[in-house]
Amino acid sequence: QQIKHAALGSEEAAAAVAGFFREMRKYLCGVVLLSQTLADFSTLVNAATKGSGDSSGGGILENTMHFFLLASSPGDHQTGRKILSLSNEEVGSWSTVASLPPYFSECFYRMRDDRDVYLSGKIRIYSNPLMLWTASSTPEDRQLRNTTMKQYQETMEQNMARRKAVNDLARQYPLGYLH
Repeated sequence: QQIKHAALGSEEAAAAVAGFFREMRKYLCGVVLLSQTLADFSTLVNAATKGSGDSSGGGILENTMHFFLLASSPGDHQTGRKILSLSNEEVGSWSTVASLPPYFSECFYRMRDDRDVYLSGKIRIYSNPLMLWTASSTPEDRQLRNTTMKQYQETMEQNMARRKAVNDLARQYPLGYLH
């Protein structure tokens, strides 16, 4: 017997979460569902459909206005076509989503406006320069950060030298040394 570890791995769990979505809608609450696959959302919609007796997923799809879709598998693309009615163009755009930590992350964004018109596109979110210089582990960035920090350590304490090095490098190279 295979043990499923996913929160939505059983029909009972999915039905309980779907019920939670319906209940929160009554109170005009927003609910965020985070998952590694769009298949989990499909499982939720299917469970809500069984519980409500309608084919619309108990209103979950009709009341979901925003989707942020990260890099995904071809299986998720098929699920997106099926449950979100994504066009070939939208799936093509979604399939090119990429991330290059710590520099940027992309997502495919799809929303439905108040006139039931769907809008979609890719969003790229860049790291804050201070966070980039704090987290970057590329050899060039790390070497420049360490060299700059050592120069400052000649006149100040190590923690102050690191802070000054990161701040100065973030101003001078906001996207990293090689960009």
